[in-house]
Amino acid sequence: MDPQPVHTESMIQGMSYSGELDILHDKAIYYEGNRVQTNLTKEEIQSKRDDQGNNVGATAEERVHYHQSLRKGQNTTNACIARLLMRYLAQVDKDGYNPYEFL
Repeated sequence: MDPQPVHTESMIQGMSYSGELDILHDKAIYYEGNRVQTNLTKEEIQSKRDDQGNNVGATAEERVHYHQSLRKGQNTTNACIARLLMRYLAQVDKDGYNPYEFL
């Protein structure tokens, strides 16, 4: 099934990235940073924390699901491809990690 647009355990809105490379692409709009406005009440600040107390910048109903742009099966496909890669690497080099085989 397709991912839902929000996910109550998402932390993406509390994260930030300030590097020079564009690694976020279309997801950059979700990385608002771990900002707490000074005009928020203690209750409002608490409502923007996850169950572990981390500030994630949004209430549970507002938390963007990182995979919302994927279609059903795409996230599963990524895991299957990674699994195939690990099996291949285990077969070609019985003595351990070989960076050339990995590449």
